[in-house]
Amino acid sequence: MLERRSGASRADRRNSARYGFNRAHAAAYGAVAVQTAYLKANYPIEYMTALMSVFREDPERTAGYKTDCRRMGIGVLRPSVNKSGLDFTIEASSDSPEAIRYGLGGIKNVGDGAVAHIIEAREQEGELSDVVDFMLSVDLRRVGKRALESLIKAGALDNFGPRLGLLDQIDQLSHDSGKHHQALSAGQMTLFAGESNGISANHSPGQPMDVSKRQQLAWERELLGAYVSDHPIAPKMDILNPLISHYSSEIQDASQNELVIVAGEVTVVRATLTRRNEQMAFVSLEDLQGEIELVIFPKLWTDVSEWTKEGSIVVAKGKVDKERGDPKVLVDKITDNIERVKVVSNIPAKGEKEA
Repeated sequence: MLERRSGASRADRRNSARYGFNRAHAAAYGAVAVQTAYLKANYPIEYMTALMSVFREDPERTAGYKTDCRRMGIGVLRPSVNKSGLDFTIEASSDSPEAIRYGLGGIKNVGDGAVAHIIEAREQEGELSDVVDFMLSVDLRRVGKRALESLIKAGALDNFGPRLGLLDQIDQLSHDSGKHHQALSAGQMTLFAGESNGISANHSPGQPMDVSKRQQLAWERELLGAYVSDHPIAPKMDILNPLISHYSSEIQDASQNELVIVAGEVTVVRATLTRRNEQMAFVSLEDLQGEIELVIFPKLWTDVSEWTKEGSIVVAKGKVDKERGDPKVLVDKITDNIERVKVVSNIPAKGEKEA
């Protein structure tokens, strides 16, 4: 009876409900999109700080947001046991613009409990002046050796000495810190009472030859999901800048089949077989603004596979393909001989297609 009175079948009402449900969601999503765009446009550093804090336990996502910060001209500072909080924070100084300080909670293997203890010790004792002050103020038993190692490798203790020197002292630092705090908790005279000068000398990391810049950056990428203090291609940008026609952030704006020149560090190589049982590869290339996917077909891959490895810095020439998902570069030429690069000869102007 109800169906006859309303003049609509059950199927019609069900379809109407589906339509109304989708419209309601579209309106809500639209409102959120507008609000998000407004915040990003008018409060960019606050917005990006909040975004990175929400996803601090997902290094891949925070790495992507760090790339967005670079494009927006927002600096991202390495983590620091003296200045970082659990989450990402905005840091301002009189002699530099506002930047985002990496949160200690964003470092792999460093738990919230360890971070909370470091922050508590810092609030009680004030800024930690050196590695001895850090060891005496922070009970390293509550931090753990694995977390301490990750903090050092990520650069959070860089103000206390070279990373390699600090890594060499992890066992001794943990042992002496534990003895000191055990004595304090028992109400006894501390292990280091009246011996600060001798202890400082014993625990000074000195000035040993530190690990290479490349290794430090590799640690940052492993533990933070991104390069923070520098980028492997930065020292070569004087050579690369005149060669590059498009950075990763500009590939989306290129037209289909447009000829482009890109350069960066190879971060991922995924070799696969074609239907003809020939090897080709999909290569992720990271520049200073993000990532670009390169497609290298079998004929070329046979010639370049031996040296196109993760960590290689390369220049590639090819056509943009936007027909299947995110834009890719179908590579015609590629080289790792940056100083004597010839891959860019006779390059058309931006927007021009190869004849």
